Amino acid sequence: MNKYERRRIALKSLVDRLGSQSAIQEKTGIAASSISRMLLPEGSKHRKNIGEETVDKLTAAYPDWIASYDDLTDDAVIVARRYMQLMREDSQLKARSFIEALHAAERHEEDILVATQNERKNGR
Repeated sequence: MNKYERRRIALKSLVDRLGSQSAIQEKTGIAASSISRMLLPEGSKHRKNIGEETVDKLTAAYPDWIASYDDLTDDAVIVARRYMQLMREDSQLKARSFIEALHAAERHEEDILVATQNERKNGR
């Protein structure tokens, strides 16, 4: 599955969750006709891929819209894009908070890993 197909599936899930394409149009400014074309299955004659600009618009409006459909590499790209977007919006405080939250999550994962290793050493 390529990145465009993952994006299509994630967009379909978002439409299903929100109940309509018009909700996305209102919040992002992406035309409903474009959304419809993006949702067409791979190989369809009039299908439109979801490009980087559209990903940025969707991520700005719905930060988690694609998170569960991307692999680690794409997640890193999404994090970087979100960080850059926050910086462009002159929201340095938000950007710092976002990075601090990422570091806290990493520390939490490290703590869990250490605890698991200690349990294994102690024979639990």
